[in-house]
Amino acid sequence: AGARNCFESGLRQSANIRSYIELSKLLRIIHGGSAEEQAALRRESLVHAKASVQLGFSDPEAWLGLGNAYVTIYFQLTRAP
Repeated sequence: AGARNCFESGLRQSANIRSYIELSKLLRIIHGGSAEEQAALRRESLVHAKASVQLGFSDPEAWLGLGNAYVTIYFQLTRAP
């Protein structure tokens, strides 16, 4: 929760690629909670990954994060038993 608050606070002060990328990563690795909570975290991760690409269209790490967000959603949400 501390890292998430740190990134969100930084984004409130100034939108930046690095914070969006790291927050997206963080939201993908948080475990626990109900299936609905996990799905919400994955969707929020995707939103932040998209924002990082919008800010840094030529940043390969932003694109990597966006791809990873989509892969995570595919394997953890659409292929759930």
